[in-house]
Amino acid sequence: CRFWASWSACLLGDADAVSVLKSFSESPPHREEAVKIAMRRMDISSAHNWRKEFVQNPGAIRLALIGAGVIGDPVLIPWIIDQMTIPELARVAGESFTMITGIDIAYEDLEGEWPEGFEAGPTEEPEDEDVEMDPDEDLPWPEPQLVKDWWNKNKGRFKNGVRYLLGKSISPEHLRQVLGTGLQRQRAAAALELAIMQPGQPLFEIRTPGFRQKKILGMG
Repeated sequence: CRFWASWSACLLGDADAVSVLKSFSESPPHREEAVKIAMRRMDISSAHNWRKEFVQNPGAIRLALIGAGVIGDPVLIPWIIDQMTIPELARVAGESFTMITGIDIAYEDLEGEWPEGFEAGPTEEPEDEDVEMDPDEDLPWPEPQLVKDWWNKNKGRFKNGVRYLLGKSISPEHLRQVLGTGLQRQRAAAALELAIMQPGQPLFEIRTPGFRQKKILGMG
C-alpha cells in the first residue's frame, strides 16, 4: 500500500517520503508507525517542531509522547513526566521516559497503581462498542512523583540537545547492544536507527528466530 511504500522510501533516505508520512500521521491506522520512522529522518530541530504541532492538538498528545521517545532529547523529560498524571497517557509516557533514560520503571520501583475507575480496551459490558485492545496493556504504570524524584537525582547524567536511546547517546555500537538485549519495541527502534545510520545496510529483522539474530549480532 502507499503507506508502506512511503515507509520504505523514507528508510532508504527519500526526503520526499517524510512529507507523505506526515500526512499519514493525521489519521488512523498508521499514525504511530509514520511518526516513528519520519521523525527519525528529520534533524532534531525539525523533529521538535513537528512534535510541538502534536502537543497543540488535544487528540494527538499520544503521538507527541511517542515522538518524544523517538527524538530522545532529555529536555523533554519534565513534560513527559507531567503527562504521567493523565491515566490515558501515563503508560506511553512511561515508555518514552524509558526509551530516553533506559530506566525500567517496574524494576526501579517507580511503578504506581492502576487508577481507580480507569478502563482501557474492551470491557465485558454488552453495550460497550469499544472493541479496540489496550495498546499499552503490557506497559507498567509509572508513579509520577517517584519518576520525578529519580529524574531530579539523575538528570546530570544527560545532556540536552543530544539524542538518547535507553540511557546512552545513539551510536552503532550501542544500537547493536540494544538489538541483543532490549525489549521488542526497543529493539525495533534500534533497528530503525541503525538502518538510517548505515545506508545500504538492510533493516535488522527482529522477528526472525533468535538463533539467527544472535548469529548476525555475533552473539552466538
